[in-house]
Amino acid sequence: MQPVRHSRIPLRAPDTPVPLSLRQESSFRKIWSHWKLVDATNIFFIAWLNGQVDEEALAGSVRHLARRHESLRMTVRPGGERIYLVVSDEQQGEIQVFPAGGQSDQAVMMTASQFVQEPFDLVAGPLARMGLYRLSPVRRLLAISAHHLIADGASLAVALGELVELYTTTRAGRPLPTAPAIQYGDYTVWQRRQTGDESRRDVEYWRPRLTGIPRLCFRDGDPAQPHRQGTGSCDMDLGADIFAMVREWSQRTGVTLFMALLAATVLAVSELSGEQDIAVGCEAENRALPETRSMIGFLFNVVVLRVTLDEEMTLREVLEQVRTVCLGAYAHSATPIEQVLDEVFPGRDPATIPLFQVHFTLQPRLPRFALGDVQIEPADIASVDTGYDLEFHLWQGTDALSGQVRFDRTAIDDCGAEQVMGRMRAFLEAMMDHPDRRLSAYGLGSSGGGAGTAAS
Repeated sequence: MQPVRHSRIPLRAPDTPVPLSLRQESSFRKIWSHWKLVDATNIFFIAWLNGQVDEEALAGSVRHLARRHESLRMTVRPGGERIYLVVSDEQQGEIQVFPAGGQSDQAVMMTASQFVQEPFDLVAGPLARMGLYRLSPVRRLLAISAHHLIADGASLAVALGELVELYTTTRAGRPLPTAPAIQYGDYTVWQRRQTGDESRRDVEYWRPRLTGIPRLCFRDGDPAQPHRQGTGSCDMDLGADIFAMVREWSQRTGVTLFMALLAATVLAVSELSGEQDIAVGCEAENRALPETRSMIGFLFNVVVLRVTLDEEMTLREVLEQVRTVCLGAYAHSATPIEQVLDEVFPGRDPATIPLFQVHFTLQPRLPRFALGDVQIEPADIASVDTGYDLEFHLWQGTDALSGQVRFDRTAIDDCGAEQVMGRMRAFLEAMMDHPDRRLSAYGLGSSGGGAGTAAS
């Protein structure tokens, strides 16, 4: 909770109306256009607490967290044709405590899962909630939920880290830290006042890269099936030995771990679909400014990483192309993707014309948080809903890499999902062992590739 010495974002005047950020306005346009101001686009975290928890200190820490970050006290207010953010001065951040003695872990987990996925009233608020399920004096389940309008994945890590620090400070009787000088409302006002030069450059960068993206078909038959057949998931674990090799090799090669894993993913998707032109959606945190790194708010964006394969390319050349694509995309990620699409594809219907079908994320595994002597143990949530045909969710730990492949059974079956996960690992090993081998050796980069292609 270190203060930012020199801020590029100025403080807004006290009476300045707080607009939605560009990303808030564009990403949640369905809410604004239909005035459906009760919504369940939530981000959440559930964890077990084993040990003696000072509930009074925890409750005080949550209240102070809400005082520190105005985004946790925000709601929305319709103002004619525009929507504004409203910051409440009233105390917020109360913990709801639920007695759960005598209930099984599974039953409490199910109840907590429903709790964190309940919709929020964006006008009445609050847009964050916390529940504490008390199974016994030494066992509790903590459930935290916030609407995506006020928080993203990086915000969750900020909130957890501060909550732990505030709890420790409270129990030690030390003075609590003051609120950050620059708040999310200052960011949205500052962002709206920026010139459009950067947005115009971003749009022109993305225009040729988003045009003509082919539709991927992961199974025989018509890829556009009208009825969803449910979702599935497969767990993956790279293993400590291979993870250490990949991390050392990627550093020696001059690429990031993200780039290496993405290259292997692109090759596996190409093999399964038989397509040479692969577009993958990824996230950009958009927290380059120092004052945004510890900010709770909705800042992240989506970028599309598009890779074109050819049978004469080597695995080394694929990796080099992925590196170039990543550097260019993240250098032009400031403009919300929805605004870019409005310029590139006027009148596009995202419900019928998806921009990409494959989504890839690599995130650092949350550090081991503890409330004093009580370890916070994240709980797995059974829900595997997916918004894309195929999603790769990878978590990087200190010495291991684990993850989950989630898939829409309308587009891909269980066998195909298992195959793409195994092939991703195989291509990762091939890039390390045989970087100069051509894609033709794997049946890739030509119209002859496709699902079931064997590779040594």
